[in-house]
Amino acid sequence: MHACTKAGYKVPHLCYHEDLPAFGNCGVCMVEINGKAVRACSTPCEDGMQIQTTGKKLLDLRREALEIILSNHPNNCPECIKNGRCELQDLAQELAIRHMHLKKVRRKYKGRDESSLSITLDPSYCVSCGRCTYVCNEIQDVHALENSDRGFETFVGPTFGRLLEESECVKCGQCSAHCPVAAIYETDDSDELWAALDNPDLVLVAQEAPAVRVALGENLASNPAPT
Repeated sequence: MHACTKAGYKVPHLCYHEDLPAFGNCGVCMVEINGKAVRACSTPCEDGMQIQTTGKKLLDLRREALEIILSNHPNNCPECIKNGRCELQDLAQELAIRHMHLKKVRRKYKGRDESSLSITLDPSYCVSCGRCTYVCNEIQDVHALENSDRGFETFVGPTFGRLLEESECVKCGQCSAHCPVAAIYETDDSDELWAALDNPDLVLVAQEAPAVRVALGENLASNPAPT
């Protein structure tokens, strides 16, 4: 993957992320090396490799891998919060998938988890890329997310079947930042914000993260309230 990208040859991918190690879960990044189809993300580059990144065979393999994922994915793109910035949607357009050849198979999931004030979890959109669990457990060292059940029933959620607000989640947002679809995303407070902006009795202050709490603390410390 790195060698092809560095040489200027784009390889489609879904589960791969430059911040994380290669998982090889999705199967979209297929290339031909010396005539053999392999996953580019998890294949080390070696001298003498003859790498083919395009062709009818590779296009069919990539489309098949993506259709398997799409066969278990909601079709409500216009209503989805990630519409227009979804990696799965972009891939479907890039690979020109217009007609599904696989039957839709919907797994049973728990409902959307909106218990957290910051993060919303919707397992029905999960593509099992592995990004969120890795960044939560191995990079942030929080261990709030895990893969539960096995086989076709596998899903990602808080440990021990709890709600997200009941888990070890520290609301760092790294899971949502690395999720390619709408399985985990920042809770949208736009409606509340517009209502507040429209309220003449309120004075609103906008401030960017990080260190919002520190800046507020410094301001209050330098201007203590009268006793």
